[in-house]
Amino acid sequence: MRKAVSGMTAKAVLAWMLGLGIFWSPNARAQYSFSRGRFAMEFGGSVSVFYNHRILKEGESDKKKNRFSVRDAQLQVTGIYDRYIEYRFQVDVADLAFASTDPENPGIMDAWVQVRPHPTLGIKIGYDVLPYGRFSRVPFIQSAYWQRAEIARGDVFSRRDVGVTLSSSLMNRQLNIYGGVYSGLGEAILRGDNDASGALEYLARVDYSFPYRLRNRDIDETHLSVPVASVGINGRWNNRRLPPGKFFPAGSGGEYGFKVINGEKLAYGLDGALAWKGFMLTGEIHRVRHTPQNSNDPIFSGLPDSLTRGRVFTGGWVAQASYFIKKIRLALALRYDELNISDVSPGYLRTLSPALCWKMSPWGSQIRLQYWHIFSEDSYKPERFTDQFRIGWIQVFR
Repeated sequence: MRKAVSGMTAKAVLAWMLGLGIFWSPNARAQYSFSRGRFAMEFGGSVSVFYNHRILKEGESDKKKNRFSVRDAQLQVTGIYDRYIEYRFQVDVADLAFASTDPENPGIMDAWVQVRPHPTLGIKIGYDVLPYGRFSRVPFIQSAYWQRAEIARGDVFSRRDVGVTLSSSLMNRQLNIYGGVYSGLGEAILRGDNDASGALEYLARVDYSFPYRLRNRDIDETHLSVPVASVGINGRWNNRRLPPGKFFPAGSGGEYGFKVINGEKLAYGLDGALAWKGFMLTGEIHRVRHTPQNSNDPIFSGLPDSLTRGRVFTGGWVAQASYFIKKIRLALALRYDELNISDVSPGYLRTLSPALCWKMSPWGSQIRLQYWHIFSEDSYKPERFTDQFRIGWIQVFR
């Protein structure tokens, strides 16, 4: 699992104080907005603070992850002009202090403009969450968890990128079609130029909900009176071939070094969800084929071509169930996920994660508790702990 910055530097403390100064106002009950003619603008944000505790493996002694931390101090600006032009700019002040491009929690979260030449058609230009998968696209404040499943956190494939997305929503937004072209470097593109290959990434997705639209949520807070289901399928492809002596920008490979490769990468996945009377079941599966252009690429782990056949596969899946107790506004969730980082290395990372989320309406406050237990590991990157607890407070102003 991804290493996080431990401790709080002077910049982090300043960012926290700034975030509290912006958001934590006794009068901040809802999203601030104003309008003039055909133009409207809204302001919002959130603050979240948690304590994390790990149970280490025998022989491990580094307890730096036992800490308090500020996850978010966010500011969001959203605008619309005459229903044809929309834009959003969202930053996390706490992460900007570290110039963070953590795919799950980056400093810059949104920076895009969307034009709608027709109510069912959108053309979005800028930096945004990519239309790939379901768990990756669920907003943090609409989940019961502090952390996403490993396959959807952004180290196997990018969660955000800069590019152009075409989208079409039909049948009262039950049928959604997406297609786009992006830098392919994901969150790392915010540091500057593309890599020396100059290649781009291409992505497509289709999802359908029935009998009504089902939003990207982990919790059925409304207790839908009839069962509502959703299914989605997506794929993405890029072919980056670096000239001799050239390298990818620092950090673009992600935690496992597979996020961006020197060669062809094809990813595809399927996801689904079902919600009814407070219950919600969600699932997702992905498979990624890596075909490096060099036979001595590090992702082959030194194995000969006769064994790898020039390819390495990454795969994983997630299954999650939740129930929302409407009377006391408490969400109970249980998630199981698997990740095989590399099929040339034995083992799977298997994790079970129960969670509680108490949504204290109408103040926009949440208290969350998440627990991780690691059943088994992938030998490609062993973990240093067996269990982890995280508890904290979230304050949302939207």
